[in-house]
Amino acid sequence: MSDETDNYDWLFSDDNIPQLETGMQVESRSIIRHAQRRMLRTIHQEAVQDVIILPQIGESLHLISNGIFDFYTLATILIEAMGGKCEHLYASTWTINQQTILDLFDDYDNGRIAHIHILSDVSFKRRKTANYASLIDGLRERGQRFIANHNHSKVVLLNSGDNYISIEGSASFTTNPRLEQHCISNDYELWNFHRDWMTELLDNA
Repeated sequence: MSDETDNYDWLFSDDNIPQLETGMQVESRSIIRHAQRRMLRTIHQEAVQDVIILPQIGESLHLISNGIFDFYTLATILIEAMGGKCEHLYASTWTINQQTILDLFDDYDNGRIAHIHILSDVSFKRRKTANYASLIDGLRERGQRFIANHNHSKVVLLNSGDNYISIEGSASFTTNPRLEQHCISNDYELWNFHRDWMTELLDNA
């Protein structure tokens, strides 16, 4: 039986690396935001829709979950709460599972997300080659953006109208039956703070 990577030789060619991977890193930075805070414990909740709400502008929602939902589920619920439309989705994640890739492209193809910008770790290609190929093929077909570098951050940005949502957490775009923490903020300056460093990397692609 051939090795899994035999079917994905194009991913490992030197010609491909400058377009999809970078050794660039962004400068460390920080931001201080004074936001109202809401604390929710969702360990015993059965339905994520029962506990996830769209924060008001200037508000942050802090969550502890026990793995009953994945990171992308938060994004889809918040998009729905913003009227079912998202202008930009920026996502920085260590890895992505196949179901999330399918859901992401379904949301794009059905007009729920207008623009996709994905950042991941360089090891994703070698650890989950089939998933990586599916993601890259789909993004290229749709004219959307991707870059990989040495990356372990987990941040999702969404915007629609006056809502600028940042989701910061411990989970990647995978299903993980473990405790995870999330902070959902509706704050333009925080959203722009994260978008700036993501764009620095994406523009290097």
